[in-house]
Amino acid sequence: MNFIWENENDNISCAGQVISVPKGQYSGFMYLGCSEFGSHSEPILVKYTDGQTEEVALELSDWVLSHPLFQETVAWTGKGAKCTKNKSIQEMRSPVHLFAKHGVFCKTGTIESIQLPKCPNIHIFAISLY
Repeated sequence: MNFIWENENDNISCAGQVISVPKGQYSGFMYLGCSEFGSHSEPILVKYTDGQTEEVALELSDWVLSHPLFQETVAWTGKGAKCTKNKSIQEMRSPVHLFAKHGVFCKTGTIESIQLPKCPNIHIFAISLY
């Protein structure tokens, strides 16, 4: 998988963000990410230029799991960190994981955007359309 990340942060928490994509016909997408406080499966909303929409599952296991629940591939294992309420950084004691997976679009047509789920426990590091 090849990813390009064009964001000042290393990841985003899903909050319903709409991501404009280069308009084109794609058959699926690959993503790199993880969940925290449990594993999560939530739909992304794919918007086509003709007004059609499609929901496709975005499935990511909890970052502390070494064996993913949704048949993702473990893409990275290392030390994780969390921001505390007072904005300090706290290093995790046990290893954490980033997972890679792909989803397939069922509809055909020109895609103009995707909307991420409204689940801040899902963290996306990269998305690539193919």
